[in-house]
Amino acid sequence: MSAIRSAPVNDALLSATAKVYDMTLATRKVADVAGLDVDALNPFEA
Repeated sequence: MSAIRSAPVNDALLSATAKVYDMTLATRKVADVAGLDVDALNPFEA
């Protein structure tokens, strides 16, 4: 996984786990994981 910018460790670990297991990451802060090549969903906007 490569990113355009650095990311906090917790965001990077959650994103990597979601990517490896082919899952969608549910988070309120979709912008924090943008660019980490993971599907993210804000459940409060869905």
